[in-house]
Amino acid sequence: MRLKNIRPNFNRLQLGFGDVYFSYETPIAFQAVSGPLIVRENEWGPTTGKHLNYLNGDKKSRISGDKFLDALRLLQE
Repeated sequence: MRLKNIRPNFNRLQLGFGDVYFSYETPIAFQAVSGPLIVRENEWGPTTGKHLNYLNGDKKSRISGDKFLDALRLLQE
């Protein structure tokens, strides 16, 4: 497990199954080793919005928080 600071309050945690991106302490995106980047919708403020846009500016491709957390849980199993 390795944590890499990308920008202030924005980090990537490298795990065995892939990478999880955090804005502050909240997971906002993940990518399995051989899968696409999954990004959740912005439910917070402008700083997290900047982090999300850094990862993927296509807001239409983002998924709801509930779907995101379900997918992240399945990936960890």
